[in-house]
Amino acid sequence: MDETMITVRVQGSHRRVLAGGDRVTVDWRPGETLSQLLQRLEVPADAIWLLVVNGQRVDAGYRLAPGDQVEIMSPVGGG
Repeated sequence: MDETMITVRVQGSHRRVLAGGDRVTVDWRPGETLSQLLQRLEVPADAIWLLVVNGQRVDAGYRLAPGDQVEIMSPVGGG
């Protein structure tokens, strides 16, 4: 894997959240926060239940590093 990239995956979504599918790889931008990345990818706020980076729960203010693995846990409806 290219260490200057960030991988973003969506888990549990019942709809398309990322333009490129359930998994996309994007350029790492120095100083970018998770919130800024989500805005750049146009991820709707209501599609986010939990944010995980490299297996650890984080908040949207987390400052990304090259090679990070981001998972967006989306709410799942049922009935």
